[in-house]
Amino acid sequence: MINQLIHNFYYRFANSIDEEEVENKYDPKYITRLLSKRERNGKAFFYFKNKTNYIALFANGQMNVKGEEGMFRPWGSSEYKDLKPQNLFKELEKDIAKIKVPLAGDGAGYYFNSFSEFLNWLSD
Repeated sequence: MINQLIHNFYYRFANSIDEEEVENKYDPKYITRLLSKRERNGKAFFYFKNKTNYIALFANGQMNVKGEEGMFRPWGSSEYKDLKPQNLFKELEKDIAKIKVPLAGDGAGYYFNSFSEFLNWLSD
């Protein structure tokens, strides 16, 4: 009886994961899943060359565009309006200037110079 219950639990959750999402390192859902494992309320800020707006990605799956002053900007009026959020990191990977992951509390955090460096840190 317990083995059957465990099997049903595993099957239900194991099959709920979309294999394409798991393998797509550019998908914001994949990144947020890794980020939430690293820090429950984590967030990452993505700064791009030749862009004044930056992207804030939160462990809860929320993705925002922020201006230089840190204020929210609607996607449609941002520098990213011509890109779909799902393709943003793939399209602009080579344009990443830095990625900042602030830590709660003391304000310090981690900095990365490339998308692959950031993903390696998340996967550790």
